[in-house]
Amino acid sequence: MAMLEAPFKNAVIEIATRYGWLVHHDLPSMNKRGKWATHIQGDAGFPDLVLVNKRGVLVFAELKTDIGVVRKTQADWLDRLDKCGVITQVWRPNQMPVIIRFLATA
Repeated sequence: MAMLEAPFKNAVIEIATRYGWLVHHDLPSMNKRGKWATHIQGDAGFPDLVLVNKRGVLVFAELKTDIGVVRKTQADWLDRLDKCGVITQVWRPNQMPVIIRFLATA
């Protein structure tokens, strides 16, 4: 069975924290009408995770299921952040060994 994005995100955060990374992720909240939303001001598509380690390695990671598609707004953010010289990644559950190795050694 394929891993859903939320458990995958939780696993990545747990592993990153174990290796000393600071992690930021915005969580959705329920509004007064009972609908879930992640409220933003600005442009949609910001990466799911921002991670920084003790050596100052900064990573913006978009998380997708193994079959999930990166939306244009997400690709635009990753492209512009990449041009800034920071590390941008699209991570999927099937890449977990590579993700763990990266978080352990970056």
